[in-house]
Amino acid sequence: MIDADALADVSGLITDLSTTVNFEFEWLVPTEFRYNIYSAFFLVYATTCDTFSVSLLAEDTTICKGDSLQFFASGADSYEWSPTIGLSCDDCPNPKISPQQSTTYFLTSTKYGNCKKTQPIKIRVNENPLLNSFNLTTDTCGENSGAISNINASGVAPLTFSLNGNSSSSFSNLQSGWYNLSVTDVNGCKDDSLVFIESVIAAEANFSTSPEIGYVPLEVDFFDLSRLADNWIWYINGDTISSQNPTYIFDSIGIYTISQIAYNTNFWCADTAYGTIKVFNPITIFIPNIITANNDGINDDFTIQLEGGRYIWWQVYNRWGNLVYENEEYISTNQSTYDLWDGVDFNFDQPVTDGVYFYQIIVKSPVGDSEVYTGSLTVVR
Repeated sequence: MIDADALADVSGLITDLSTTVNFEFEWLVPTEFRYNIYSAFFLVYATTCDTFSVSLLAEDTTICKGDSLQFFASGADSYEWSPTIGLSCDDCPNPKISPQQSTTYFLTSTKYGNCKKTQPIKIRVNENPLLNSFNLTTDTCGENSGAISNINASGVAPLTFSLNGNSSSSFSNLQSGWYNLSVTDVNGCKDDSLVFIESVIAAEANFSTSPEIGYVPLEVDFFDLSRLADNWIWYINGDTISSQNPTYIFDSIGIYTISQIAYNTNFWCADTAYGTIKVFNPITIFIPNIITANNDGINDDFTIQLEGGRYIWWQVYNRWGNLVYENEEYISTNQSTYDLWDGVDFNFDQPVTDGVYFYQIIVKSPVGDSEVYTGSLTVVR
């Protein structure tokens, strides 16, 4: 043969996809003389790694800090991602990533056992802008007077502010409620804050009375102390009064709750104040001047008739000024008859002798007044 003596397919001699092949050449002595003989081997090979490709549906990109995206790879038997920080998995074809800083990821794909390919993907992470401060103005009485102003934020300019999707540098004519305030920088990164516009009642109800407590019939003057109000409604003892400073007469005893509703323009945007008026019977008392302490069940005790009192303290003296009896009682019921003394000297626990004795009675009313009653009492047996 001239030029090429042999062409052989040796793929059957290669195992495990090895790319290292040992050849041995044996020279056989020809039967006739030859000269200018050249011998050489040229190894030409093909491998399945040449046809191995990986489809990677991702490319170098930029995201905002806190955002995430997903890689998609196919065409290999196994995958290995590095570094692993910010990855949902490092050995799957479709990991989600959420890096906190700019990172270059490498995908090493393997097929046919040891065929490998490595591909880089660079992810740049932009810092988010930051809402630093802002001023809130409350909504007064539902009149859509709320506002968000003086918004201060840091980030890559220009910055755009929006409230529930509407862009502006400040926001007014807001009703009470929740709002989403956000700032977006030139990179499309954003920060947001949930803010609440409160609703306030402009008017403040308040009043004073003179007096607050007294005896029936009790005339009471009501003095308006409200703020930012030009309308008033009073509820007094079941009556409705619309004047600013009414006067009312209470003609029966009791404890009365008074309410004042004050408002400006809108009745439904009103404030209410409460107060109490206490009306009592005046002190009236009947004190006898003689008892017959003979235990016949008739006029045996020093008994008084009393109304309008809440506390009684009394003393009884003999003609020489010696104290023979003393006591006190707090009144918590509507009782009107009180037995003060049965004619017994509490020093000796013995009935006193017939004669004239002297008493002192102090009665306090619920209003705080005190009345003092003195006189003589004759004891006859």
